[in-house]
Amino acid sequence: MKKKIVFWFPDRRIGGGPFYLLRMAVEIAKDDNYEVFYIDYVDGYTHKIDIDTSKITFIDFKDYSGDTIFIENAILFAPVYMLHNMPCMLMDTKVLFFNWHHECLPVLQANMQFNDLELRHFMNLVYKNDAQVFCDMAHWAENNKLSCCNFSKKYVPVHINKKDSRAKINIINENVVNIGILGRLVTDKIYAVINIIECAKKIQKYSINIHIIGEGDQKNKLKPYENLPKVRLIYAGTVTGEDLDNYLCNEIDILFAMGISALEGGALALPSIIIPYSLKPYLLDKFIYLYDTSGYCVGWSISQIQNSPVKTVTFEDIINDIYLFKKKHEIGMKCLKYTSEKHSVGNSVNNLKKYLDDTSLQFSDVYKVYRNQYYFNQRKHFDIRIKSYYKIFYFITILKTVHTDRYIKFYLFGFIPLLKIKYKRS
Repeated sequence: MKKKIVFWFPDRRIGGGPFYLLRMAVEIAKDDNYEVFYIDYVDGYTHKIDIDTSKITFIDFKDYSGDTIFIENAILFAPVYMLHNMPCMLMDTKVLFFNWHHECLPVLQANMQFNDLELRHFMNLVYKNDAQVFCDMAHWAENNKLSCCNFSKKYVPVHINKKDSRAKINIINENVVNIGILGRLVTDKIYAVINIIECAKKIQKYSINIHIIGEGDQKNKLKPYENLPKVRLIYAGTVTGEDLDNYLCNEIDILFAMGISALEGGALALPSIIIPYSLKPYLLDKFIYLYDTSGYCVGWSISQIQNSPVKTVTFEDIINDIYLFKKKHEIGMKCLKYTSEKHSVGNSVNNLKKYLDDTSLQFSDVYKVYRNQYYFNQRKHFDIRIKSYYKIFYFITILKTVHTDRYIKFYLFGFIPLLKIKYKRS
């Protein structure tokens, strides 16, 4: 009897997530012991990826739908932070969550309106059922810190297909530094881009072209840096597929990125640098060559990169390695070797197959948590109004108060609005 695995990640945006999951789905589908399903929006991004999905059964997803998906004896592979919007599966469906971002648990907490205790209670349920895997060591460590659970080091690393193209051995232009930053210009990446620009401003002996490859709603934050004397921003926009390979090979000497984007350069034998991650502005002149990382980690938070024993280099070190010491090819080949050995699709799938059998979490357990929290949150929206009157001479109202679970209002003489105090919701 074939094992049935259901990948679920509804997303219409271009990004590493759909590539990560769809590549694994396609690879597992090659194994006759598995039947593979993928749940996405009818216009989800997976439908636009140029890859043979003929062995995969796609299922259209609607947000917050109560329609049950009847796949017997299945295992649902789902992002842990999207508990609030999961598809409705058969109750005995097994669930294995994946954690691929430092903000997975904070987003889960916000989406479900968990307080800290509720978050830890849910994560303890996941822990007891061995129902979570991680893309790398940094995310495992962050998860354990926030959940107060000691999850096992079960890694299903991000991966990338082999590429036939290779970066140019020689540098692009002897007189100008050409670096690329690959990734969407969104909240969790924009400050890393700004940090690189700030580091570049300090380099006096070179003119520097910074190729911004990607779009996003935070692009306006780069406007103050568009007229610097020796640093030029080149907006390449969104570039994918072979066009991206050609751009990186022919226009870029050094790639700065995080996540799967860092592997795009490594697979081309292009010197690739892992940049720190933060949701807030920062200045940090510490970077990691792709091949120097550990625990499959291609994205480190600021605190992790400051406290980890992993080897770091400065921006000037990197520029000198490539342009002064002429190590572009040498460093590029190290990045290629690391990417090929650690981040192949086959390696990720072999790990995933092992972990699928370990989870004992059932959809009924997950559904119960969701329903309990849903009704609790709905109840918090009802105004239970308690009125109090403060009178003199038993019949003249001086002050009236109206209490709800959200605010207290004060009325002078019982009808003149005087003051409103809101309560902060937990």
